[in-house]
Amino acid sequence: MKTVTEKQAVKLLSGVSGNTFLQVQTDTDPRMRKTGNPYLGARKLSSFNVSFGASYGNAVNRQADREDNHNPDSFKPEPLPWGEWVSGLEGKVLTHKGETYLRFQINEAKPNVVYVMEGVEIPVENLQPYLTKRSPSRRQKEHGNQKEVQVRAVKVASILGFTLNGEHYVVKH
Repeated sequence: MKTVTEKQAVKLLSGVSGNTFLQVQTDTDPRMRKTGNPYLGARKLSSFNVSFGASYGNAVNRQADREDNHNPDSFKPEPLPWGEWVSGLEGKVLTHKGETYLRFQINEAKPNVVYVMEGVEIPVENLQPYLTKRSPSRRQKEHGNQKEVQVRAVKVASILGFTLNGEHYVVKH
């Protein structure tokens, strides 16, 4: 296990050529409704397998091909709805409002997620009424894909650690 700073983590990951597979652990603020919510301040701890550096457009088109979609090569990604790609690291690293993000493609149907508040685990059933639902990709649906290719931009400050080529890295904040 190695400890790296946020900048070292970005440098290490952005130096990987092509698509690579990682396991990533994050600590994020879950998207929840605030009104009447007794769980404000809860944290979402996630661990998931991802592809890093994969082409989003190619992934959507490959999924269309697997589904025998009638036009598997026609999907073209739109520009980012927020943020800007870091020059030379398009598809991997972006910035927004002074923060750096890494873009991952989720490779599993159900990541390992635990919610905690003040060090105590909260059953997801308790949080369910307050959690907001993420909308699936409208454009992928219009393209005819049944299964969504999920991509996420994760703030580097939220990454606790990652495993790359069998080596585990802990990110020091």
